[in-house]
Amino acid sequence: MNLKKALIIAFTTIFSTAVCHAQQITKQEKGYFNVTELGYQFGNNSLKIGNSSGGYGTYVNGTHALSLRTVNGIFITNKVSLGLGLGIENYSRNNGGINSNLFQLFGDVRYYFKNDVKTLFAYGQAGPSLKISDEFEKGSMYNVGIGYKFPVAERTMMNASFGLTDQYVKYDDESVLLQNRYYGAAFKVGVMF
Repeated sequence: MNLKKALIIAFTTIFSTAVCHAQQITKQEKGYFNVTELGYQFGNNSLKIGNSSGGYGTYVNGTHALSLRTVNGIFITNKVSLGLGLGIENYSRNNGGINSNLFQLFGDVRYYFKNDVKTLFAYGQAGPSLKISDEFEKGSMYNVGIGYKFPVAERTMMNASFGLTDQYVKYDDESVLLQNRYYGAAFKVGVMF
């Protein structure tokens, strides 16, 4: 089975489980929840290339990305939630250069300003990039932002958010060092069960 099929199966399983479980809860600010978000990110790509003799160069380009993330978590109070998320992002340079597909595992913390179905919230996410190709060895990601959630059905919410994102990946072998950083702003829309 190739990687794309495995990722599709994993996301489908997580989403289906979340939908089935979400039908059992009676209040949004209580117990288990799932948020699945689609996002668009834009900003810069800083590429640092070095060699074994110690020389290096840094190149900066504009970049954009599409992202898909899902977070499963629990409300620890009616205003604070903790979750664990999976995400995949496809970064493309604006000038056409290298594309990077990144798979992430991250912690998610959200603070809802009011105990209401319509409210502003702040979020923070952090975690490692997982190796899914030979493009890179390791990395990390950080996101912070603010959003708004609102009901669209009895047990279903939608959210829209804007935030700052910072993604760092590194590839290192005996002859070359490559450090790739993607940073900028992100818009996301999601469904919350």
